[in-house]
Amino acid sequence: MLKKILAVIVGIAVGILGIMLIQGVSGQMYPWPEGLRLNDKDGVKQYINTLPIGAFLMVILSYVVGSFFGGMAAKSLSKLNQSAIIVGGVLTLAGLANAMSVPQPLWVSILSLLAFIPIALLGAKCIPTKA
Repeated sequence: MLKKILAVIVGIAVGILGIMLIQGVSGQMYPWPEGLRLNDKDGVKQYINTLPIGAFLMVILSYVVGSFFGGMAAKSLSKLNQSAIIVGGVLTLAGLANAMSVPQPLWVSILSLLAFIPIALLGAKCIPTKA
């Protein structure tokens, strides 16, 4: 049981790391305006409205990469697809919290939230199960 819990925790950590890495690259491609603070809701909304589609695709890519490798990590440690599904579920909840706190186009929220669990499961399926 402890091994399964550890697998999920590691999978979540790997998933978050993957998301952070891709969003770090995205931050270099689409830098945050100097002086803009996250607590400035109107300023953030105005800035997000100026972003090109590529910026939003990078967000989705970060979620896909994080989910995929998080699912792989969880499955490799637990040998169970269910661990990857839990990782995807936790990342979905984090994505939902993000969607509710950071203004973004509806299509980004929908694609993101629909991607976490299936992509984590896809990552898990890439890890062979020993017979």
